[in-house]
Amino acid sequence: MTEPIQATKPKRIPLTHRQQQIATFIRTWVDLFGDSPTYQEIARRFNISGPTVWEHIHAMARRGALTFTPCLSRSIVLAPGVGTEAEQDARDAAEAEDVEKELAEDYG
Repeated sequence: MTEPIQATKPKRIPLTHRQQQIATFIRTWVDLFGDSPTYQEIARRFNISGPTVWEHIHAMARRGALTFTPCLSRSIVLAPGVGTEAEQDARDAAEAEDVEKELAEDYG
């Protein structure tokens, strides 16, 4: 049986701003406590409902940003590079460039 081929550089996974916030929270939580937060803990942190957390987690899983085991608490595992400050910085820079272009087109 052969081993799966691993990418040398993780591809960037597009996430919404809120999903990126959730990913960063999950990464930080895991670094501090050793396992992932529950949906309730994520909901409490962002003042959102449990079903909204469910929607975000499932959307992030569909995009390949994380995996989890249904019906198993604290089973969220982020993909490599997701939820890091470097990814957030790159995303913020890209968004800033987009806003600058839009403003230049509208007002330039």
